[in-house]
Amino acid sequence: MSIYGRDEELALLRSMLEQARAGRAGAVAIVGDPGMGKSTLLDEVASSADGTVLRVEGFEAESPLPYGGLLQLLRPVLDQLDEVPAHQRRALEAVLGHRKPDPDSQFLVAAATLSLLAAAAEPGVVIALIDDLQWMDPESAAAILFSARRLTHDRVVTIMATRNGAPAPTTLDGIDRLTLTGLAIGDAQRVLPPATANDVARRLTDAVGGNPLALTHVSALLTPAQRLGAAPLPSTLPLSDQLDAIYRPVVSSLPPELRRAAQVVAAGDDANASIQLAAMSGLALRPRLLEELEAREVVVIDPGAARFVHPLVKTAVWLDATPEERRTAHAAIAAALPLSHRSRTWHLAAASIEADEQLAGDLERIAIDDEERGCFAAASAGYQRAADLSTDGSAAARRLVGAIEAAAVVGDVDRARHLLDALDRFEPEPSTRARALLALGLLERYSGTLRRAAELLSDAAEQVEGHRLVAALSELWMTLHRLGRLDHMRKVAARLEEVADPQRPQDLFAVECYSGLIAMMDEDRDAGVTLLQRALDRFADEPSLRQDPSLLVTVVFVASWVGLDPDLVALIEAAVDNARRLGALGALVPTLSMTAHGRMWLGDHAGAFADATEAVSLAEELSFVCDAAPAVELLAWQCASRGDHAGAERHLRHARSLVERAGTIGVAVHFALTAAYCALCRNDVAAVVATLEPWLDVDGGRGARGELLGIAPLLVEGYCRTGDERAAAELADRFAALPDLDPKRAALALRCQALAAGDDPASVALFEAACAAHDEAFDEPFETARTRLLFGTSLRLARHRRLARDQLNAARDAFDAMGLTLWEQRCVEELAASGETNRRSHTGRNDPLTPQETRVAELVASGMTNAEAAAALFISAKTVEHHLSSVYRKLGVRSRTELAVERFGR
Repeated sequence: MSIYGRDEELALLRSMLEQARAGRAGAVAIVGDPGMGKSTLLDEVASSADGTVLRVEGFEAESPLPYGGLLQLLRPVLDQLDEVPAHQRRALEAVLGHRKPDPDSQFLVAAATLSLLAAAAEPGVVIALIDDLQWMDPESAAAILFSARRLTHDRVVTIMATRNGAPAPTTLDGIDRLTLTGLAIGDAQRVLPPATANDVARRLTDAVGGNPLALTHVSALLTPAQRLGAAPLPSTLPLSDQLDAIYRPVVSSLPPELRRAAQVVAAGDDANASIQLAAMSGLALRPRLLEELEAREVVVIDPGAARFVHPLVKTAVWLDATPEERRTAHAAIAAALPLSHRSRTWHLAAASIEADEQLAGDLERIAIDDEERGCFAAASAGYQRAADLSTDGSAAARRLVGAIEAAAVVGDVDRARHLLDALDRFEPEPSTRARALLALGLLERYSGTLRRAAELLSDAAEQVEGHRLVAALSELWMTLHRLGRLDHMRKVAARLEEVADPQRPQDLFAVECYSGLIAMMDEDRDAGVTLLQRALDRFADEPSLRQDPSLLVTVVFVASWVGLDPDLVALIEAAVDNARRLGALGALVPTLSMTAHGRMWLGDHAGAFADATEAVSLAEELSFVCDAAPAVELLAWQCASRGDHAGAERHLRHARSLVERAGTIGVAVHFALTAAYCALCRNDVAAVVATLEPWLDVDGGRGARGELLGIAPLLVEGYCRTGDERAAAELADRFAALPDLDPKRAALALRCQALAAGDDPASVALFEAACAAHDEAFDEPFETARTRLLFGTSLRLARHRRLARDQLNAARDAFDAMGLTLWEQRCVEELAASGETNRRSHTGRNDPLTPQETRVAELVASGMTNAEAAAALFISAKTVEHHLSSVYRKLGVRSRTELAVERFGR
């Protein structure tokens, strides 16, 4: 095969194959206009590859059929399903039709795809080739892209081809792109017939943008005189965005019987040869027509079925057909399929132009089955088509709501909004419409704007009853919290108390949580702790609550208010493990974001970095916005604490974009606090004040969880360092005057007063009281160390150098243990200024673990095998093995036992 002008692209693809042989996975998306050579590059890889080649091609007419593409891709390696973790294998078997469906998450299917490809790559390289990704069914595309992004140390290469500018079934974020541009004139001349004049070649190349397929076919339409330049070229030549029309003349010139046969092949591209032949027989078409199509280079007859020689031929056949001819072809395929075949109903639906309640019911049952198998994109399409075919308005509305709910699950905001607008023409019952509002409200909360989410959830709460009402109010409370609307949160909590069913544990749990949180935010700590502890006890004692991943976020949020103890930590860890087992990534994103902050408060900054990194990675898979922002902010915090100001700024920009997309930039104090902290780390104290001071007027200076004057510790320090002593003293006194401060906040209030006291001798007693309060709180080692650093600095400036060194050494050791090198170095600098020269920074003493290495180390130290850790983290066992080797080297241990004992004390 001769491929001109693609030497660099071929070199890159061959390099990926070489790297795969060495154990390094790779993935790339080849992007280009039709005819640029995407399929040709895939053909070249397939023909020259030394390994197992898996190949699939998307087709627009098949995109509603869930997991059809994945089945075609994985069919050659399905004999290795036993190598896949059991819970993942069950999910994959269900969606591929091998067993009765389970209500597992679609992400377990994606994880199973990753595990199966990794297992298939044990004996040799696996090359997965996906053509026309833009027409792949969304479920298959999501699973393929999930594995492509997360396979790193396995001998797997994933090469996808997709049209430039075409709407993809799922995002290509995180995948390298190889964009094909038009051929240069030198390469274009090699594509054209030898007798083509240079000037003609240049004009043709310019006219079609160097598109190789266009050059081949346009030149074939020219006369010899035109190619030689002896006759003028046609006034109009096809441009690169019109290449679907290149094969149209070939197709339209076919005799009627051949055109109809080609239409059957196009409609039944998912069917085998016997079905194709049976459909042709039903239309009184001769079987030998397939051979005639092959002779005309329209199709290739494989042992299993006839397929088109090029995706554009298939497109041309379908575009050339009239709507009636397309319906006829679909009807013929449906008649040839067994009655029990899932595709038969879809072909019948494609063939129907009139309402048909029986067909609508059949499609609805398929959609319900798709939901149970986790195929929500397909379910949404099925429900919508069922609604279109419905003869009864109420049934149509019910089915359209099903389409909205399924679209919400997969995060398709635009589709859900469009379907909600379509719902109104059926004048649905209030309860039916409220289901749609609730679904779209949840979707907006995670992937859209929070203000819109609050509006939708409020409307839904006025129209639903029972458990849906409790769910709507619970989600509304969390949304209002993110918007900082405390008065509305109080009203929602009160309404929850009114409507809760005292016999339903989920209702009682919600009431205790949200009423308790309101009490805590109103500084009624005793009442709040009582209610929140009751909710946590209920969660621990009630299996139905512990097994519900949707409650995990609330549990972790509650824990951030009452404090962690070993039993509560174990409870949360078990709930997180359950969410991983179920593939509940939607619950894991906000949960990991909050556990990252919890780890940070407890001094486990390596673990915090790891949890936040995983949360951000999963959020990108889900296109989450609001819940991703705090995790990205924590990454900025961690970078700044290690002196990586460029990394901190990069994460801050990302977090700001997420907060702006969520529509909460004016209420997202968590972002302002992170930005102010990063400014403090780079000694830009003026920015600390400028960032935080406006929040005193926004909401009285509440903190990220809604606590009163939560911004005070950073802002008081900013005031002091910019010389605004009066503002510092006023804010410090307001903070200290708050009622019922717990030891943690009491320590920070005393620190603020000590800073505001300046060189007044009273500052020493205030700092000492702050340190004592920190010791009583038994957590937040970072804040304890910061207090000691500030205390030591104050003592040094007051010339109490020996006392200063005691505080500074304690702070330095704490920062060293936490791996926060920027603050450790500042302690070292203060110690040097105090006259101590024999203490050195431990910065760089050991290579720190990466976030992924930390997660692997923790799971292995807890007793998991490599395979179990891989399943939990949605990566491959080879990747776990690679990270574990690095962990052993960095920590100086040689076994799992040493890792557990030396690193984690287990």
